[in-house]
Amino acid sequence: MEETAISFKVNSHTLCLLVNMQGDAVVSFPLYTEALRFAQHEEKMIQTAIRAVVLNIYNVKDDMVLQFISTPPVSEYFSDLVCRLRDLCFRLDAFLYDKGYVKSNILFIK
Repeated sequence: MEETAISFKVNSHTLCLLVNMQGDAVVSFPLYTEALRFAQHEEKMIQTAIRAVVLNIYNVKDDMVLQFISTPPVSEYFSDLVCRLRDLCFRLDAFLYDKGYVKSNILFIK
């Protein structure tokens, strides 16, 4: 996926080429918003590529981009990603506990 290759080049210096600004605010981020359109694609390879794009964008230390991605509706993807990762951690912890690889179920929270 070409978007994945582009996302590896995203940094604080190249970011200005990928966002649309109005004054001091990012008003659109086509690479990010277009990637999110495919986040729930049925193909796992596409989902993986989208996660790579998104994580590369999250890795850029830019306050304006962080403001943009933390504003609805695009912020919903990050929340969903965190919830899925949390659930995976809980399942992995339970699996390891059941198999006897860990002595206490540390991640179990009621």
